[in-house]
Amino acid sequence: MYEGLESNLPHVLMQFSDAPFPEGTQLFASRENVMEYLENYAQEVKHLISFNHEVIDVGLKHDKKGQTWEVAVRNLDTNETQVESFDAVIVANGHCDWPLLPDVEGLDEWSKAFPRSLHHSVSYKNALPFIGKVAGLPVQTLVTKSPQNANTPFYDPRQ
Repeated sequence: MYEGLESNLPHVLMQFSDAPFPEGTQLFASRENVMEYLENYAQEVKHLISFNHEVIDVGLKHDKKGQTWEVAVRNLDTNETQVESFDAVIVANGHCDWPLLPDVEGLDEWSKAFPRSLHHSVSYKNALPFIGKVAGLPVQTLVTKSPQNANTPFYDPRQ
């Protein structure tokens, strides 16, 4: 999440029904407020979460007791694999972890001619790398919130 990020939803619409945001939270909560809210909410179940693990298989198993889900995971620190059974499985993989660049004619050639000139918003943290550079609209929008701006922002009407 980038510096200065604010949510695009009023906090009252994105809060959990059993845990309102703290009194005085701005309508469109800051990145820091949302992160603190989520960390506080998850505190009592954090011990149940396996961080740094990769799910390698999920399958429905039928037996005399009924059905359960078998989930195989690999610990990315130790490379050990384990299988556990659960009554339910929730897939919550997120959609912003992997940058996807559009299939635009000439984009591959541009990238080869100007290495490291294409940036996806998933890797944006702040405007520092863009100071003094020409920036496209999405970056320009973020950069203008910074104390120092990118030079000559442009707008591509194809976006």
